[in-house]
Amino acid sequence: MKSSFTGQTMIFANEYNGRTLYKASIGKKDKNGEWENASILVNFPKGTELANRTTVDMKNAWLSFYFNKDKIPQWYIVCNEFDVLDAPEAVEGFTAMTDDEIPF
Repeated sequence: MKSSFTGQTMIFANEYNGRTLYKASIGKKDKNGEWENASILVNFPKGTELANRTTVDMKNAWLSFYFNKDKIPQWYIVCNEFDVLDAPEAVEGFTAMTDDEIPF
């Protein structure tokens, strides 16, 4: 079986153990009309740096997996070709801090 992903999505960036992990989010309505959201890891080419909440247009991507320590498959998207459509502007000073980091 072959999987292929293309199209626009927002990428969320999170720092974890000294590296940046990227995720895409998907959502749907449940049987009661309430929104349910899930996310999936996205791997980009080495050296890619994207700001949190960057919108990209995936041109060439596919589904892959690895086994975690409990031998359970963990799914992720490999994206080796994409265009950045919209990236948030870099913020500095207090606006770059979270509420927990502000000293007062």
